[in-house]
Amino acid sequence: MIIAGQILGFIYLIIFVISFQFKKLETLMKIRIVSKIIATLHYLFLSAYSGAVSQFISIFPNYFSYKYQGQKKNKIIAFLFIIIFFISGIITYQNIYDTLPIIGSILTVIAIFQTNTKYVRAFQLIISPFFLVYNIVSHSYAGIIMEILVVISCLIGMVRLDKSK
Repeated sequence: MIIAGQILGFIYLIIFVISFQFKKLETLMKIRIVSKIIATLHYLFLSAYSGAVSQFISIFPNYFSYKYQGQKKNKIIAFLFIIIFFISGIITYQNIYDTLPIIGSILTVIAIFQTNTKYVRAFQLIISPFFLVYNIVSHSYAGIIMEILVVISCLIGMVRLDKSK
């Protein structure tokens, strides 16, 4: 199971990193949803349950942020998911490291409910350290590499797509 988990982690890595290279929010969010499904399995196979739960729950705010982008109910939906992540953190808590994917996921909710991909990329630079440490502790080798690549990809995306013209 650990080898399968690592393989899934590398598939997740490729899909997630590529997502930051799309300018259209719709495309970015659809790719992220697919990546979250794969990430859930990745963490389950590594017995990293807090990470698995946070990745599974993350599928839904990704969907709703895309479906209701720019609408007033977006803030209510985001708040509900923040509460859900907080509760899941209490349920899955085994050690201090289990809080990292929950905090990262709460910050991700805030990021994905932005309507500008520029802010999604900027938030990801804040989010990645939480998942990086969790991946180190969980022995998610693909996750460690992924967070480093995500930061690099975000920075490239910022230079390519977000710079003032």
